[in-house]
Order: sequence, then C-alpha cells, then structure tokens
Amino acid sequence: FVADIICILGVFGIILMIVESEITLSQIGNNATIAN
Repeated sequence: FVADIICILGVFGIILMIVESEITLSQIGNNATIAN
C-alpha cells in the first residue's frame, strides 16, 4: 500500500514537472515569436 502511494506521488511529480516545463517553453515561445 505504501509502495503504491510512493509510485503515485512519483508519477504525479513527473507530470507536474512536464506541465511546468511546457508552460515555461510556451511563454518563451510567445515572447520570442509574437507574430505567430
């Protein structure tokens, strides 16, 4: 049961990291290319 919780927390953390990197990349892209 504890292993399941640790696994879920790990996957959730990875998803948060991916979402955060996607947001920062989109912000940089929007600032660099406003024409699009």
